Amino acid sequence: MNYNVNLRARPESDAEILLTIPYNTVLSAAGRNLNATWWLVSYDGQTGWVDGQYVAVELPCNELPVR
Repeated sequence: MNYNVNLRARPESDAEILLTIPYNTVLSAAGRNLNATWWLVSYDGQTGWVDGQYVAVELPCNELPVR
């Protein structure tokens, strides 16, 4: 994560915030939205969505399943 990032219930900027993922946390994505602008991740026992504009992607995530 390039910033502290909100983990959200849905891939929408106004969706419920489940928790905040700290800056510099490294996670693996399990899926993406159709446009690959949001990533489905798990952190601290919660699974949800992070906005891709705040994430540094190291591998080609466009091959992840659309969820």
